[in-house]
Amino acid sequence: MQYSPIVAIAIIYLLIALTQQAILSNIWQFSFDDGTYSHAYLIPIIVSYLYWVLFKEKELQFNTQLKPVTLFLMILFSYLLAVFTLGHFTTGFRITFILFITSIVAVIFKPSFKVIFPSLFLIFLIPIWGSLTPFLQSLSTHAVTFIMGFTHIPIYVEGNFITIPSGVFEIAGGCSGLRYLIVSLAICSLYTFLYLENLKHRLIFISLGIIGALFINWLRIALLIVIGHFTEMQSSLMHDHNTFGWYLYIPFMFFLFKFGHNFALTCSNKNQISDNKQSSNNKQHIVHFSSISIALISIFFTSDTVRTIIRHYPEIDTKSCNSSIKITSNLPLPVIENSTQKCISKQGDNYVFEYLFQGSSLQNSAGYFLNNYEPVGWKIEQKTENENWNILRLSKGKLAFTVNYAFKTGTHQVKSLSKFKKIKLVRAFKGKGDSILIWKIKENTDIK
Repeated sequence: MQYSPIVAIAIIYLLIALTQQAILSNIWQFSFDDGTYSHAYLIPIIVSYLYWVLFKEKELQFNTQLKPVTLFLMILFSYLLAVFTLGHFTTGFRITFILFITSIVAVIFKPSFKVIFPSLFLIFLIPIWGSLTPFLQSLSTHAVTFIMGFTHIPIYVEGNFITIPSGVFEIAGGCSGLRYLIVSLAICSLYTFLYLENLKHRLIFISLGIIGALFINWLRIALLIVIGHFTEMQSSLMHDHNTFGWYLYIPFMFFLFKFGHNFALTCSNKNQISDNKQSSNNKQHIVHFSSISIALISIFFTSDTVRTIIRHYPEIDTKSCNSSIKITSNLPLPVIENSTQKCISKQGDNYVFEYLFQGSSLQNSAGYFLNNYEPVGWKIEQKTENENWNILRLSKGKLAFTVNYAFKTGTHQVKSLSKFKKIKLVRAFKGKGDSILIWKIKENTDIK
């Protein structure tokens, strides 16, 4: 009984891991194999340690009464998680997954900022931060341009490219400073959780961490340009500039911790709050049983198994999928990732390819970001559209083709990818998560 809170936490995460393997597989693929999220391996260890700290400080206490607000939030997030995963809405299910875990913890344990913080801390391993890259790239370009104004090195800026007499520097996605920003946010939030009690001090500390991380990245780029100028681009740092950034960032973190230590000394001691109102054991057992039962039902409702049962797949003519239609290797085809079935048919002078996305993998979607609807190696002579189709006129050498393509979910066929996603979201609320890419190619003609 002494370790029951920490055992309960372990069981919650274990059950979620067993029932949400599709989501965990998605996170593993896009977080743990990406240099931007190289810290991801540490996050589960840190979260485990935080729960142990809460347990030792007796902050992890079971709820003595069911609270309607936390129950409502748990039910809401479990429903939204099911909808987003059925519809394969990547950002939606990733964020909702964290909120779902947090709401379960808040139902079973007495909710407080400290109790829900460890589950919220998981946000730093979720691959949602990449959306900040274009903004950070642009911000870095303007900041570096300003810094270079204090030097006598002539520069020419075009987009994210900075040209100096010795060469050209590109502020690419990896130079945006995103990795430093994520690490700073993770470290600063962790430090405030462990050592800072005052809200004002927390906000100042985190703000300083964000500004410092961005400035270190700008300084790194500016120094690399200066070094490249004086060495005529021959310095080894032109190839290994990432490590150079950490050499600048680590001293800044020592300064930040020293600054935070001064804040910690001014913070008041932790308030020891004791609840003198003791409920009867029977009542507490009923509350504990009820909250855990509701949490288990929510976990089961959002499980991979239930989603597979309620998901409706479109009916595809298997004869056309299995038909032996001969096609040439010169047809312009899209680059499609993770389609579960490709059906080929012939309609007059047109070859029709139907890419079906219906598997359990959360990358199985016609709107998947790695899908490329412009055939590689083909020149786009014209790009138009009509009411129902996107139209591409393509050429390669003496070959020319007309491609019509559209997206379909259920009976809805649309040309717009954004409109397609909106319809998919509505259908996901009905438990339907199918999607199809229709790719129609007109018979090839020689260019005279």
